[in-house]
Amino acid sequence: DVCSSDLGGQCTGIGVVVDNVCNLTMNGDKSVAVTFSSIRALTTTVVGVGSIALSTTGKVSGATTCANADEVTDEVCTTYYDIGTEVTLTPTANGTSWKFNAFSGACTGATCTVVLSTNKAVTATFTEIRALTTTVVGVGSIALSTTGNVSGPTSCENTDADTDEV
Repeated sequence: DVCSSDLGGQCTGIGVVVDNVCNLTMNGDKSVAVTFSSIRALTTTVVGVGSIALSTTGKVSGATTCANADEVTDEVCTTYYDIGTEVTLTPTANGTSWKFNAFSGACTGATCTVVLSTNKAVTATFTEIRALTTTVVGVGSIALSTTGNVSGPTSCENTDADTDEV
């Protein structure tokens, strides 16, 4: 188990706590009370250009947003929470040329909420959106496959031989 601790006693006010280390000046008898609590790790990976926002309730340390601005490499972040914390992950695509595809790992599909009874890992995949411009010259039509069609028409038709249809 990974633990977080709360250093109390002489470290409150007299001692200095930095990164869970209590530095005391030993100029007399001192007492230090230490309280440990179990925590769990949530590792998030962002594939493509986008970000994941993580809920903050129960967070002990780490980022509350894991963001990737690089389409070539993945961004990996680890955030620690109190054991049993329910964490909601919210994906956001960057700009209009990327879309959120799906979660995988401890969550699958379009939404993600995990309960950290154990360490968990979740990946959010973002897909680049490409534009397709079609032109019908003369009378005729083009039918477009709807697989992967994010928005826009699925066909283009021209019934007038004197004009082009885009």
